[in-house]
Amino acid sequence: MRIAVRSRYTNINGGYEENGVHHGRPAFCRTTGDAWIFSETRLSSRGVREGSQRWHFGPALPSADASSAAIHFSSSHDAITPDLAEWPSENVEKVWMPEEGRAPGGIFETTLWLDKDFPPEPSSIGELPRSLAVEPEWIPVRSLREGNWKLFEDISPRDLLQGAIGNCWLVAAMASLAEFPEAVEALFGEPELSKKGRCEVRLFDAKCGAVVPIVVDEFIPCHPRQWWDEEGLPLFARPNGNEAWVLLLEKAFAKLLGSYTALSGGNCCSAFRAFTGERQTFVWARGEGHAYGEVENEMSQLVECFQARLLELHTKAVVKLQQENQELRELLAVGKQVDKEAVTLPVHQLQNVLQHQAQPSQVILGPGAFEDQEREHPMDSPVRSGRSVRKTPDSAAEVIAEVPRSVLKPSYTTFFEASQRSASLGSLGGLLHCLTGSGWEQLFEGSFCVVICLNCMTIGIIAHYEVQTGGVPHGLAGFLAVCEHVITLIFTLELILRVRALGFNRFLPTSSANMWNFIDALIVVGGIVFTWIIPLLTLLGLHTDISSARSLTALRAVRLLRLAYVVRKVEVLHEIWVLIRGMFDSLRVLFWTIVVIFFITYIFAVFGLTLLSKQIFEISQSESLSPVQRLQIDELSDYLGGLGSIMYSLVQVLTLDSHTTIMRPIMKYIPWSWVYFYAYIAIAVFVLMNLVTAIIVENAVSHARNDEERTLQYRERRRSKELVNLKQLFTLTDSDGDGNLSWDEFQLSFSDPDTCNRWKLMDFEPEECQDLFRLLDEGDGLIDTDEFFEGLSKMKGSAQSKDVFALRRQVEDLKAAIGNMLLDRT
Repeated sequence: MRIAVRSRYTNINGGYEENGVHHGRPAFCRTTGDAWIFSETRLSSRGVREGSQRWHFGPALPSADASSAAIHFSSSHDAITPDLAEWPSENVEKVWMPEEGRAPGGIFETTLWLDKDFPPEPSSIGELPRSLAVEPEWIPVRSLREGNWKLFEDISPRDLLQGAIGNCWLVAAMASLAEFPEAVEALFGEPELSKKGRCEVRLFDAKCGAVVPIVVDEFIPCHPRQWWDEEGLPLFARPNGNEAWVLLLEKAFAKLLGSYTALSGGNCCSAFRAFTGERQTFVWARGEGHAYGEVENEMSQLVECFQARLLELHTKAVVKLQQENQELRELLAVGKQVDKEAVTLPVHQLQNVLQHQAQPSQVILGPGAFEDQEREHPMDSPVRSGRSVRKTPDSAAEVIAEVPRSVLKPSYTTFFEASQRSASLGSLGGLLHCLTGSGWEQLFEGSFCVVICLNCMTIGIIAHYEVQTGGVPHGLAGFLAVCEHVITLIFTLELILRVRALGFNRFLPTSSANMWNFIDALIVVGGIVFTWIIPLLTLLGLHTDISSARSLTALRAVRLLRLAYVVRKVEVLHEIWVLIRGMFDSLRVLFWTIVVIFFITYIFAVFGLTLLSKQIFEISQSESLSPVQRLQIDELSDYLGGLGSIMYSLVQVLTLDSHTTIMRPIMKYIPWSWVYFYAYIAIAVFVLMNLVTAIIVENAVSHARNDEERTLQYRERRRSKELVNLKQLFTLTDSDGDGNLSWDEFQLSFSDPDTCNRWKLMDFEPEECQDLFRLLDEGDGLIDTDEFFEGLSKMKGSAQSKDVFALRRQVEDLKAAIGNMLLDRT
């Protein structure tokens, strides 16, 4: 075991400084065993030679830390003894390093894992340019700067800054990847930083043509720190914040290439392929002035490249890609028998969807792909590229089940799994999926909030009559009992639908996100117990005393908090949401305000007992008091007669609630007492209360600003979701996959039950097929993607929106016709 001792006070002259006094002796701690104390600095005494070179006592290390103590020391060699040290132990940092984990050039904690294959040593960096002729200091990510370091927080292209070497191509690729946060998160094996300092990054290795896991530690090469530096500055790419993914992704890519300096100079497409697995093609376009033959030659080479389907000339990668593509084509081509009940997508449409949705690095389903290979190896041949043909699936569900989920994009995977779940749940599950997956979600939540309000009204009526008359009137009791059973039934059905749609795990108190679902379910189950189960047990002859337990049904009023969920999404009720949000966010401030007020009131109460209560007691002992004065003194004794009494009186003064009724009688007997009360009012009322108000208002304004940003993000997500749904609908309708919808394809989509249901969800009936095609078509008989997306986006909504859009199109046609007539006449 080795010990590294680092001093915060080392300087260029050696020794250390403390309290403004320079000590020229080495900074030692008393150590036993084999130990080193090392530094880049030089000493002017104790036998150490001055100069730019490093001179060591004891066994020399390969490198040393520039911000550490000033001597290499070993107890087994002749060296300056630790007894001569004048270094106070509390200002020395001692870090233990095991033999296998020792990394020269830095001081590391043994709790963090060290990568032996890519160790924090100069060999992992490579040969730096002369302008960077420094010996880096390896610092853990968590120690680079103060703050809470996270692997991801808000992934953005603005998170990256270029470092010391020419790796702008890598930074550009990482910034492009950051446009899609889910793509960055998919590269890492875990969503959070590992406590052991071990991080796994999945990168595509073109040498083997597959995604390989790259495991790295969290030690980053940084510029050497001086003793006054608290933060570390990475040598290479660095984050613009406290997100570690930038540093770890760069280190994993450097390990893939062999060293950090291998990142100097490269191509953005190569890095992007390592991140995504996408194939790449380089097209060099020449400008004007060159011979036409050269341009024609380059274009012919490009055409040959596309015909051969070779987007990168690497034999092993291409062979593996061809095998994966061929396997998927076999799975899709043999699924001719469609089981409509098991899956809602026909096989030919499923193949078309995969063509548009699959990632190019994993599947190629383009028209005419591998036509030459199909001629050599027919589809029914038992052997294709060294692989055996799989068993023919019986339905399209088996086809999609055998396709790896990594091949399908998340949008289609979610759609397919939701369709399967709706089919398995039956009509109720399909209804809930329809309600929660479309614009009906807000209406769905609002309807149940209305039922909750009605339930709260019945609870209030029952509680009112039980207190006023000892029971509900006979004529009203039957009606309220029926309402109780109906409301309990509605809540039970709602809970069943939510459990079947969201899953049982979403109702377990395993995380803060599930806590509200758990409380909601607990209240519903409690209502079932007190409304149905306990009365049923009573009818069966079991004695149950529910007089005290029935009051727990009032907890149903807590479900009114669900109104906040609906109010949050309605612009008209935005002010209500701001008030509710401010109330909940001020609970923490309110708690600490009560604590501070308690201590301030307690302190003034102690002073009041000493200054005021004691004098009032002495006055009450006087024999010369008149009956009226004695009555006043007795009343003042109630206000100031003890610690609890005076604290309660101060609270009345705090609220300024008739506080003069307390102050004026006291001032009659103790004239200077106004100073005591005014001091309390100034501190507790004027300062503390106004400060608390300012904090609450500031929090409310800040949260209102954040709500506006979240609203914009929510609208953007809704818009993106709508575009994804429109893309899926277009893909299902475009049966030949040419990117255009003909009248036959458009009409056929309304004949297919599954696609027709998706049209109905957008308020388009089969009878409107011809009118809809005429509105979307701009006159060429085909509907391209731009016409499809733009038209449906504008027509989404009620019938009034469609009529307005149709009227607008008719007006444009009339204007064009009139313009043509005027041109003909002229």
